[in-house]
Amino acid sequence: MAVAAAARPAAPARLVVPLQRIVDSRLKNSDRVRHFWPSLWNEAIRDYGQGNISFEISDGPGEVKQSPGDNPILVGLQRGKINLVVTDTIRCIGMAAGHWRA
Repeated sequence: MAVAAAARPAAPARLVVPLQRIVDSRLKNSDRVRHFWPSLWNEAIRDYGQGNISFEISDGPGEVKQSPGDNPILVGLQRGKINLVVTDTIRCIGMAAGHWRA
């Protein structure tokens, strides 16, 4: 039995991804957020987990502002983390500038 255990390949290393969840303080439809996080996000975590990827999730304050040129300004981003901004108001920069082509 010791030979069989030694012959098994080592388990792949688990990758832990730091993720900062920022809910826009100007969010108008919080019902959508309550639906999104437990349903879609739990499914994503399960799928990533099958690939030995997990998330170290933290929450922080933030908001999405608009510049005078109508571009989004994201407040509250954290360096060294994937920043997931949950909002209902952000526009694509290309669309705001009139450069978006379908």
